[in-house]
Amino acid sequence: MAEECLFWFVYTVAEAEKLIIDARFPPPRRRGFGFLIALERFGPNQTLTECLYQANDTLVTFIQIEKRGAIDSVEYVAAVDGGEAENCKTMPAGIRLAGNSISYPVQNGVLGPELKAGMDRILAATRKAGKTTGVYCKDSTQPREFAQEGYDMMVAVTRLHCNPTHN
Repeated sequence: MAEECLFWFVYTVAEAEKLIIDARFPPPRRRGFGFLIALERFGPNQTLTECLYQANDTLVTFIQIEKRGAIDSVEYVAAVDGGEAENCKTMPAGIRLAGNSISYPVQNGVLGPELKAGMDRILAATRKAGKTTGVYCKDSTQPREFAQEGYDMMVAVTRLHCNPTHN
């Protein structure tokens, strides 16, 4: 059973280190395991103990970079080590949020040079730290562009795009 934890509004190394600790189960970390009780009662054919023993090894942690403060410290945040079997990934999610945060919003589907520079900085920092980098895309055509730039993971569909009643 793989599990993902997505964290946003992470600006500093201290915040990144804390979330890594909070995302993992004891020992050695401090996350609660109440949600595993529901899995044992209603979920997959695993016991609570089996889930707990493998949980830390299958956990993927995403740090969402979307605010100016996070972009400004991305080199340091990306370098935070998750330890043990942790797979800490940095994800420059929400291009529109990042653009709005740095006062260069996406307009008519175009990423301005300032936003593009911020995205390039995120990609370079995560590459240097040996992390995986992903990005939310506006539609199904954009993932190819980001893949060619070196992004590892592209989210091309959201609830908005999946809702056939949305105009």
